[in-house]
Amino acid sequence: MSGSDRQNPAGDLAGRPRDKRVGELLIEEGLISDEQLKQALEVQMQKGGKLFEVLIAQNTLTKDQLHAFLSRQSGVPAIDLRNYEIPRELVPIVPADFAREHVVLPIDKLGKLLTVGMACPLDTVTIQELQRITGLRVKAMLCKLDDIQDRIRRYYPIRDTVQAPPAPPKKAAPPPPPAPAPATPPRPPTTRRIPPRRDAIDKIAQTRHLPATPVLVQQIVRASEDPLKNVRDVAVLAAGDPAISTKLISIANAAAYGMAGSVSNVYLAAAVLGVNGIRTAVSEINASIPVACPAFNFKTFLVRSVFCATAAADAVQKSGRAHPADAYTAALIHDTGRLALAHIMGEDYGKVDSGLSVLDLMDGELEAFGFTHAEAGYRLALAWGLPPILAEAIRTHHDIDALKLDPLAATVALCAILAEHFERSTPVRPEAFQKAAGILKQSGLDVPSAIAIYDSTAAAIPSAPKSEIRIPVTRPRP
Repeated sequence: MSGSDRQNPAGDLAGRPRDKRVGELLIEEGLISDEQLKQALEVQMQKGGKLFEVLIAQNTLTKDQLHAFLSRQSGVPAIDLRNYEIPRELVPIVPADFAREHVVLPIDKLGKLLTVGMACPLDTVTIQELQRITGLRVKAMLCKLDDIQDRIRRYYPIRDTVQAPPAPPKKAAPPPPPAPAPATPPRPPTTRRIPPRRDAIDKIAQTRHLPATPVLVQQIVRASEDPLKNVRDVAVLAAGDPAISTKLISIANAAAYGMAGSVSNVYLAAAVLGVNGIRTAVSEINASIPVACPAFNFKTFLVRSVFCATAAADAVQKSGRAHPADAYTAALIHDTGRLALAHIMGEDYGKVDSGLSVLDLMDGELEAFGFTHAEAGYRLALAWGLPPILAEAIRTHHDIDALKLDPLAATVALCAILAEHFERSTPVRPEAFQKAAGILKQSGLDVPSAIAIYDSTAAAIPSAPKSEIRIPVTRPRP
């Protein structure tokens, strides 16, 4: 690309074919020929549109081939839009005509960073033009073409300009007889009481460390200096603490290591960083800083997290639907939003009763902040550059009615139910899964299997720690 091309992306949009580089990559992959690229570029010049749309329309390329090809490109993270609801406040950021023409959709915004979904994240010209329009830095994530087109139709509907004639007035129907009052009033549905508090969102985006277990920090530093210990030994220690694990995964996914979006568990992160890298990362965590919210029980949080992680690793070993190390890690860090809110919004979070059930707790969070701890953890995961598969598991870990969760996220959601029973020292009975049929199906388990996993995990982990946290030695290894 010439210097003038780089300085004039808008002119590039109106002029020459914009997707030649993508076409050349498709040729290198053996997906299309030189002649097919030439023909598609000519059609693009005459009729406009995206090169991949032209190739698909000409039956030269399938949608699945396009998605698989883009998934293999370095630095192209992906997200499954089927399990993601776009915050309504983001929709106006991208103009409707631009979204339809360029097949792009806003996904999230943190500060000056706008994350968008695209069917072709290699379309740098569209990214540059969107940055010019919005004044924001744009990060693109790969989405399946059908999914993003479906969401664009939903969030950017085309309104009819011709008004239909008014319907003739209807005769009013008699009022229905009053329904008998229930014995106990139903619990109101969880709704967003206030707009999301910007101060809380900004603090989450700016957070660089979360409170960690001081004992584990010291053990990791000592182990990393011990010539008899290897990286696997250090990784097993790190996998006992959600904050430490999240930090290591975040650093391993940094661009400097060339693994952005690919490091999906703490064991792989340890392998990428090495013993010295782990020691450097952990040494920067000031574990002496307590959680700012006195009402938040840090030790109970740790035990619940390790319980959930151990149960998830056991679950996927039985189902075979995810990697045990990924499942352990996703479940270990699933509640980091709760830790983050307690740490950075301590005084305000203290007003939310932590002794409530999960649904009532989320209601209290909505009333106080306009979003739940699941959303807080998701935003933190995005800010720290965690892979989408982990971010999604964090965001959906209380979506018991979601039938389209991927197996990993469904397993984490299922084990979060088990962890709540464990925290409250209540036995798990079949009726606990009456509203969780979807995640049971997606996780590949049945009710007896889930109860067996609860029983075996509860036997391995203490339920009421008083001083030290005993970490089970059955943790999956890399």
